[in-house]
Amino acid sequence: MPDAQRSVARQVRDYLDGHPTVAEALRLGIANHSAVARRIAGDLGWTTTAGVIAACRRYPSPRRPGVREEGIHRVLRKSRIETRTKVATVTVIQGIDVLQALGDVVEELLDDNALCRVIQVSQGTVIIVDEDS
Repeated sequence: MPDAQRSVARQVRDYLDGHPTVAEALRLGIANHSAVARRIAGDLGWTTTAGVIAACRRYPSPRRPGVREEGIHRVLRKSRIETRTKVATVTVIQGIDVLQALGDVVEELLDDNALCRVIQVSQGTVIIVDEDS
């Protein structure tokens, strides 16, 4: 449906659904409705903000407040964070010959008890090693 046929409230809801940090600030009551409305109106090419302010005030709150925070806390409780200095990263392209050579290098690093993390990414493989290795 073209934007001209959709209500202001619907367009504002769609905008806020696509900008979760702004929506979360509204839900928490820490965002200035007028400032948010000016931003939304500007992004959508509108000159007036009265309807946008009203739509922001009516934007639905989640059924259970804090669901996102609970999920974040649950993930963090299960996480382990490790920081190191003097590490180097190397990104190599994908390919069977590259992976075979990489296997030999990783084996040597592990034999030396050096830090070695290998991460497969869409564009290749990232290797994180001690700078001294």
